Amino acid sequence: MSTTHTNGAVPALGRAALAYAERLGWPVLPCEPGGKAPLGPLVPHGLRDATTDPETIRRWWQDRPNANVAVLPPPGILVLDLDEPRLATELLGEYPALRHAPRQQTPRGGCHIVASVPEDLHLPTRAGALPGLDLRGMGRAYVVAAPSRTEQGAYRWIVRPRPGEPPPACPPALLERLGAARRRPERTTPAAGSEDETIPAGRRNATLAAHAGALRRQGLGQEAIEAALLGINARACRPPLDEEEVIRIARSVVRYEPETTVSAILAEVVKNLPRPDDVAACLPPETPPEPPERPQEPRSPEVLPDVRHLLPPPLRAALDDLRTEGERAAFLTAALAVASAALGRVSILYGGREHTPALMTLVVGPAGAGKGGATLAARLLDDIDERLRRASEEARADWERRRREASETGEDPPPEPPMQYVVASESTSEAALTRALADNPDGVLLFSSEADSLTAALRQEWGAFSHLLRKGFHHEPHRRETRSGGLIVCERVVLSLALAGTPAQLDRLIEGGVENGLYSRFLIATIHDPPRWVSQRPRPGDERLRAALEALRGCLTEVWEALRTRDMPLRLDLTPDMWDKLDDAFEDLHGRVVEAAARGQAPDALAAVVKRAALSTVRIAAVLTCIEAPARGVRLDRADRIEAAPEAFEAALTLGLSYARQTLALASRALRETLEADDVVRRALAVLETLPETFETSDYEAAAVAAGVTDRTARRWLERLEAEGLLHSPRRGVYERHERPAAL
Repeated sequence: MSTTHTNGAVPALGRAALAYAERLGWPVLPCEPGGKAPLGPLVPHGLRDATTDPETIRRWWQDRPNANVAVLPPPGILVLDLDEPRLATELLGEYPALRHAPRQQTPRGGCHIVASVPEDLHLPTRAGALPGLDLRGMGRAYVVAAPSRTEQGAYRWIVRPRPGEPPPACPPALLERLGAARRRPERTTPAAGSEDETIPAGRRNATLAAHAGALRRQGLGQEAIEAALLGINARACRPPLDEEEVIRIARSVVRYEPETTVSAILAEVVKNLPRPDDVAACLPPETPPEPPERPQEPRSPEVLPDVRHLLPPPLRAALDDLRTEGERAAFLTAALAVASAALGRVSILYGGREHTPALMTLVVGPAGAGKGGATLAARLLDDIDERLRRASEEARADWERRRREASETGEDPPPEPPMQYVVASESTSEAALTRALADNPDGVLLFSSEADSLTAALRQEWGAFSHLLRKGFHHEPHRRETRSGGLIVCERVVLSLALAGTPAQLDRLIEGGVENGLYSRFLIATIHDPPRWVSQRPRPGDERLRAALEALRGCLTEVWEALRTRDMPLRLDLTPDMWDKLDDAFEDLHGRVVEAAARGQAPDALAAVVKRAALSTVRIAAVLTCIEAPARGVRLDRADRIEAAPEAFEAALTLGLSYARQTLALASRALRETLEADDVVRRALAVLETLPETFETSDYEAAAVAAGVTDRTARRWLERLEAEGLLHSPRRGVYERHERPAAL
């Protein structure tokens, strides 16, 4: 049922379509609400009806405000359509030139990567150009685009296309691989909506069955698949099949679950169809179906946002082969702190002071929740630590020899060399840790998979060094007088911490709770995995994980070696746009915490959590940028300064906000509930601000769906906004906006 908008208003999805057409010059067309097939009543000729005409676009979305948006990138613009995050990770790792290309995440976790190709290049759009990779765009195959939404979720731009700025060129090596696939026509299929070739008699049934299988795997139902196949049949099949034959293909496919492999569906569908000559010519008579895909490992609740697609390949590869979300969150959290300890010669200017990337992280969860993932990060600095200790032992042996010679000749003894290393024992004494910090001005790491080990040391008279942990966050100076060694002077305390423990261990570690300044210095990840069995039998991923950890350790060693040759620290900067995003995000969160404290819902001390999390976010960006530097060809030993990589900053901001929220929620249940409630109002207001002063219920629902929520949630938001006095309903189904209160 169509809904015509009052006052000529264009709903959110329509405004997105206008932006693609007017700012990028890409033709657009409407698709089924919640689906991918062209919206037949509005675009009866499918792809051929795509347009950049603003009036046509407005009319389409005024008529069908919930219609998804599809774009038709013009000749010279290729879209690489990858089915799985793993494939995108591998492709971006193999072809670094594409890392800054416009990139869109699909609802099922896949990825669209946009690249330039020569317009005279013959590269047909098709499915299965490489395993898991389809070719789209180039004026011949459309792509569903953000903010469109399906049952699985919303499309979202990770790196947005920029008006007037062509995307990076597709690497020649990749084009060559795609060309090699093109020379095997018997293994390829024209993409749905493609117009670069016709489907002749002898290939019609199998080609349509292949399209139907691909659409079913994406979760489409019978009606949408029928519409898509009928459109392809009319446009490309020569001569077209009977409509009943096309519908029979669609009905055969929907008997299978969406996750069934395309080749299994194709073989079974063709086997069950009538066998005219054109079917027999398409496939060998006895095409064996692929074995069913193994069921996925049980998934833990999401602890941290999944930012693997934004992470450097060495770190991403290690995360991909961990068994659960809890293990991944624990490993990533610990690995960031461990890696930061290798970057003491990187300098960040924040608040007018020089900082290193040193991080303090804490993984909290019950026994068996996945905290063990943190232990995998413990040995990432083994090579660096061993080299420093071996060099120090050799220097000390030489010093002992020269000291004996000086004693024999009556000369002054040479100064004692420092004992250098990067990993210190968590059960060390306060005096020993002070000496270690003085001997290692680039910093040391304290790592413990059981936070009680550190707590036990802190509670001893000889191990009371919590003041050093607090000073280490801001690199404050420290002086200590010892009985045997005299005065020890640390010009700056540089200390990284990676800890894991249970909630009870956290309470014992940070006595006094949030009022203890140590609490606000930690980035805390809380793992809440429900009790369940996860098989630990050997699997191929275990060997890949070991190899990935070795590669990550080698990468950190390479980065450390490059930095160690520098006379001066390497300066890492954020761009102005990055600073704006950082300020906006944390200023908003800080204001909400202050308001909650004023209402008595949270301790005043929690405002410090937000301030320090913002600094830690910049440090995470530095860590990720440095890990990726070798692959990007950045010479850390020679560059005067570098900018944070865009993906590194985006990942850091996402993680930093998540850590801050978890740290706040762990300290105050009332604050957690307040933040969740405030988020509802703010998201509801964000949708409201996209609409005119007077609008209908369907307008708000369409805009909310574009923002990634369901119709039911949108109706609850409307009720909430009306209860808050932000809306007035003069008659059923129509709303008028009121002035937004300053407090919101």
